[in-house]
Amino acid sequence: MRYLRIVFLTTTTLLASPCLPTAYEAHPNDFTIRAPNYSAIITPSEAQIRLSNDTTIRFHAIHSVAQLQPGPALPARVNYISRSTSATYQLHSNVRWHTTYPGVDLIFRDNPDHFEYDVELAPGASLAPVALAFDGVDNIRIDQRTGDLILTAAGRESVSPNQSPINSTAASEHPSTSLTSSIPTATSASAPPRTTTNSPSSSIRS
Repeated sequence: MRYLRIVFLTTTTLLASPCLPTAYEAHPNDFTIRAPNYSAIITPSEAQIRLSNDTTIRFHAIHSVAQLQPGPALPARVNYISRSTSATYQLHSNVRWHTTYPGVDLIFRDNPDHFEYDVELAPGASLAPVALAFDGVDNIRIDQRTGDLILTAAGRESVSPNQSPINSTAASEHPSTSLTSSIPTATSASAPPRTTTNSPSSSIRS
C-alpha cells in the first residue's frame, strides 16, 4: 500500500528551515526516522538502521527493562494519508534508549547527513555488553592507525570515526561517560565505519 507523507510545520519553522525536518516520528510502539541517506526504527528491544548502501546495522537490548524516552518535541507533525487510512505522529529531535544494557543508555540523534548516536555510561558501567550486528557487509575492519571502524559493502566503504570519551559530572557528583559515534551512508570505494568501545557519540557515514 502506498502512503502520501505530509509534514506540517509552524510558521516559525517554515521561515527558519527551507527543508523538511529530519526527526524521529513517535509511533505507538516505536520511533522511526527517514533521512536522505538512511532510515531507522527504534523499538524497546531492537534498533535497526538501514544505510543507503543497503547495509543494515542492529542493536539488541539485553536488559529487560529497556525503555524508549523521546527527546524534545519539535514544532512539527508528520501525516501519512492513503485512500483508506491516515495517521499523524509527533516529531522529536532525539530518542533515548534507557538501560539498553546494564548502566548504559543509547541516545539517537536526528542528524540529516548520517546516522548518529551517543553511548552514555553510568558510573561503574561497562561497554563490554554493547554490540553491533551488521547485515549486507562484505568486510569489517578497524584501522590500526586511527581506530576507525570500516565497513565494506558492494565495493563501497563506510567509516565510523574513532572518538574519545567525554566525562560529565551530574548533581550526584558521580561522573558519567558519554561516547559519540556516527555511521556514514555512501562514500566511495575506500571509506569505512567503526564500532569502538572508547567513544562518546558515534556517526556512520557511507
